[in-house]
Amino acid sequence: MVSLFLISQVIGGSGTTTVIQGVEYGWEKVDEVLVDSDRDYIDFNDLDFNRDWFYMLWLALKPPPGDIGSGYQLFVNNDLTKTNYYCQYLYSSGTSIVAERRNAPDLCGATANDRTFTTCFMGMDPDGYFRYLSFVNRHTATTQELLVRAGSYTISLSNISTIRIAATQSNGIGAGSKVALFRCKRT
Repeated sequence: MVSLFLISQVIGGSGTTTVIQGVEYGWEKVDEVLVDSDRDYIDFNDLDFNRDWFYMLWLALKPPPGDIGSGYQLFVNNDLTKTNYYCQYLYSSGTSIVAERRNAPDLCGATANDRTFTTCFMGMDPDGYFRYLSFVNRHTATTQELLVRAGSYTISLSNISTIRIAATQSNGIGAGSKVALFRCKRT
């Protein structure tokens, strides 16, 4: 319940905070990217998961026009070895529900000439394993789909300083895509 309340606080603007059990929390924008030309990936550097504990991504992504579509994956600390990550997802379209586990850092995806809106929460568990949870809203109207993904990194880390959102297709992050990264602010 706390997460949903904190999400609503971000909408209120920068610097909005909430007090929970005597500690003040909020979300502070770290960086944002408005994609001006098609690209393969977006990097966020100089992060400190030990200091900030949790991060949140908002992504509005689309593949380039006429493209075959693209998946989008989430990597940490420049480790681009896909088999070092796992994800489990639930996919819902109409009345169909599918569940699957993949040996990859899948975050979200968009089919040709469509787009995806995703919110992703991420952090390190007490033993140093990177974990993320994403909520994906893709397509529109009668083709609306919902995906929920939980993912993790298979190696324990002492800290995380970089994350990369990478397209599975060359130049798969189309112009006009938007990404914003927020960190948990504790005072």
